Amino acid sequence: MWRILTGQHTQIQYLMQVPGHARCLIDGGFGMIKKLYRRSDCDSIESLVNNSSSTNCAVRYPAWCWRSWKHFLSQYFKPLKGIRKFQQFLFSDTEPGVVCAKESQSGDVTRYNIMKVTNQGISAERPPMIEASGLSPARQAYLHNIVCPYVRPVHQHDTCPSPQ
Repeated sequence: MWRILTGQHTQIQYLMQVPGHARCLIDGGFGMIKKLYRRSDCDSIESLVNNSSSTNCAVRYPAWCWRSWKHFLSQYFKPLKGIRKFQQFLFSDTEPGVVCAKESQSGDVTRYNIMKVTNQGISAERPPMIEASGLSPARQAYLHNIVCPYVRPVHQHDTCPSPQ
């Protein structure tokens, strides 16, 4: 709804998969990765993904930008009670602040006003990014002491580096 009210879209239709019918080709690809992972020594996720199937190819994405969307949006919108029972949602600029929800494809449409404030008070600015805190020195030491002995060195003369 925030994207509708800030003019980024005129209409958004969001369809959830029917429970129990969520199988797709992507799931099959993940299944091949899991199958190879169970019977392999895994030194890198890229080699595991690439070797799991002729159609699987590892792709690295740049670092994710995390934002506190839940906190940001909660100042403008009320939560939709029982949201998990719905399979279809429609947001439209013709009904600002209203979400049309259906429990099934053939079910009845129910309209819910989720606005807390008027749409004039909604900021088009995104919430600030959340910076990653990194690993604490205690966590680094734990990983070095507990996990490092199980990691094979890349070269025969390499050893596990000490935590900084």
